[in-house]
Amino acid sequence: RDLMRGHALLLRSGATWRRIGEEGHDVGPDLLGQLGMAEESLPHDILSPNERIRPGFETTEVRTRGGSIVTGLLKDDGATSLTLAQAGGVEQVLLRKDVSDVRRLTTSLMPPFTEGLTPADLASVLAWLRSNLNAPTPAGKTQP
Repeated sequence: RDLMRGHALLLRSGATWRRIGEEGHDVGPDLLGQLGMAEESLPHDILSPNERIRPGFETTEVRTRGGSIVTGLLKDDGATSLTLAQAGGVEQVLLRKDVSDVRRLTTSLMPPFTEGLTPADLASVLAWLRSNLNAPTPAGKTQP
C-alpha cells in the first residue's frame, strides 16, 4: 500500500467531484467524513457511487426551453433561478424563465471510481483515507 499514490489517485479522480478533507469540491460527500462508516462500505461507495446516494447529493437534471439538458447538484433553488454545482466546483446558474423541467435522478454525479483502478490502487486509496482518520483539521478538531 502506497499512501502517496493513494492520495494522488484521489486528487486526480475523486477531488473533481468530492471533498477530501480540505481538498476537492463539494459536489459529493467528503470522503474523510465517511471514515466513521463501517470500513467495508467505503470501498463499495467509491466503486459504486450509485448504490447509495446520501441525502443532499442527489443529481438534478434540468431541461431548458431551448432543449438543453444540464445536470448537477442543486445548490440553490430560488424564485428566479436555480444553481447547479458540477465537477471541478463549477456552478451554473439557470434562470427559471429558461427552464422547462426539473427532476431528481436516482444516480450520483460521481462516476464510478473503477476505470483504471487496480486492486493495488484501491488498497492505496483506502490506506491513505484510513491514515487520515485522526488527522487534525485546520480548526484543530479531529475527523469523525
